[in-house]
Amino acid sequence: RPVAEVATLARPFFERDGFSAEAADSAWLEAVVGAVRSETELLADLPVRARDFLGGAPQLEGEAAGALKDAKAPEVVAAFEGELVSLGATALTREWVEAAQKRVAEKTGAKGKALFMPLRAILTGKTHGPELKQILPILGGARTLERLRGLKSQAGIS
Repeated sequence: RPVAEVATLARPFFERDGFSAEAADSAWLEAVVGAVRSETELLADLPVRARDFLGGAPQLEGEAAGALKDAKAPEVVAAFEGELVSLGATALTREWVEAAQKRVAEKTGAKGKALFMPLRAILTGKTHGPELKQILPILGGARTLERLRGLKSQAGIS
């Protein structure tokens, strides 16, 4: 089914779970449903999956904490934080996320797993889930920076 249709059907479940203010915006709800629907089978599960990456800093899972112990991780995290700070009030887009990841790779020399795992861990608290270019535009710049800083604190990265 098209994302818009699934989002319409899922709206009552989001509202029941307390997402009513944000769920009123159809574009926001469609973006969230698009990001998490491949990980769920039931409409009622969509808000539960959405809760994993919406809001403030989540808890850092064990695997994600391990990814942040990589020697390059603090440098990658700092470079991405710098990208977020320089973004200012500009809206996050999929294209910005992809370009920022490339700039971080150029600045740090990190590639592949050494680049993507620390970023995913520091922004989601997990090592699996929807792509960052899906999640971050939904969160927005301020919330993404808040998450990054909250998870840095949990990981003991200064």
